[in-house]
Amino acid sequence: MKTNKNLIKNFWSKGTGVYESRLVRGIFSLEQIGEKKIYFRVNATIKEEKNEIYNYLVNQKHIHQLDLRLYVGDPSIDESYFEIDQDNGTVIIHVAPLQSDISDNDFIEDYLLNTFGDSRDFIKKWLAVYFYTNHRRLPVLILTGERGCGKTTFAEAIGELYPTLSFPVSQIDSQFNDFVEKKYIYIDESSSGGESQYEKLKLYSGQDYLNVNKKYIDAYKTKNNMNIVILSNRDNPICVRPDEIPVSEDNNQFFVRKLNKTHKLCDYLLKQKLIRRLGHYARTVLKDVFDSIKDDMDRFRYSVPVPITEEEKLLFAFSEPTLEEVTKKVINVLLQKIEDPEWEYAEFAQNGYIPSDFFKDLDLIPGNYKTEVIKNLQIQGYMTHDKAEKQKMVKGYRPIQYVLGKKLTSRSTIKENESDTEITNAA
Repeated sequence: MKTNKNLIKNFWSKGTGVYESRLVRGIFSLEQIGEKKIYFRVNATIKEEKNEIYNYLVNQKHIHQLDLRLYVGDPSIDESYFEIDQDNGTVIIHVAPLQSDISDNDFIEDYLLNTFGDSRDFIKKWLAVYFYTNHRRLPVLILTGERGCGKTTFAEAIGELYPTLSFPVSQIDSQFNDFVEKKYIYIDESSSGGESQYEKLKLYSGQDYLNVNKKYIDAYKTKNNMNIVILSNRDNPICVRPDEIPVSEDNNQFFVRKLNKTHKLCDYLLKQKLIRRLGHYARTVLKDVFDSIKDDMDRFRYSVPVPITEEEKLLFAFSEPTLEEVTKKVINVLLQKIEDPEWEYAEFAQNGYIPSDFFKDLDLIPGNYKTEVIKNLQIQGYMTHDKAEKQKMVKGYRPIQYVLGKKLTSRSTIKENESDTEITNAA
């Protein structure tokens, strides 16, 4: 072939079109382009050159499908790149880590000691596995404490080890899920409803392979590489089952630590100082840590032994029931009460409604679950997705009212031709 193959290394034949592959801010892109554009790019001007290029793409660089994309952190490279396996329909994107800047390992060591105390060695092992491996299970880090204790500083600084593979969760969309191909995900529960976000995230985190859905791009698969950090001002930011408390560090899936304010956290440039030193620290101290533990990682369910902290014991001891458990209990109450004429909300139920006061007064529902329980009742057909068009008045007050679904209206007696404004005269 007369044309330099390096000039067309990023051009491919797919379907009936010609495509260009490249990295855009660290994200793999496969864009369909016209034939004229490729000829212009490689400076092919005569018909013979154009035919040669087109035949080469069709015969040597045709992609039947490209439905698996793997983003992996690669500590051995300085610049990100990708490789396409035409036969297997796979593209592997090797992402370069944070560059080495300042050599000051003592600064990082002091920071980790001040922040995590006697858990510093565990954090170093977690960071070493994260930096030097892919597709290995690591425990979820749950960092609690009051505002200003350094949770976000740590989470954001660590995210810079592989910046393009880091994703702060603010909202998990049911339709688009770009985040599932990331390597590092952190949830700030205090600002984004992280408890419900984590519940949704768990649906993804337990799968080996995930479907990735992005706007304007055909869906494809990726291998699960997610590692999760949860930040919260509360001591119990997620729901766990009390009977599932771990009994061994060998299979503990959570590391829970309450951080305290220190005088060093008053340094508003701390995060930038950490980031400038982390690149060198990862390539030296964390490399030594990794070399010392890599042969034992398969002994542990989550790659390293995970301390069972006092904070984790409290998390399990005072854990609230799951959303699904609460919803089931609320349904049982409704099924028991809906036909009871002595029930305080009987007049509402007889007219096909349930007042918002029911959810406020029911001790079964933790405050942060109310909205989610109502959504579950609507999804399962115990209520409709509508509020009453005309709010009924009962005994002198008119609360917000939800319309009962078929699963409940079939059990209650619906009054006909009731007044639009009042069920019972004010007492």
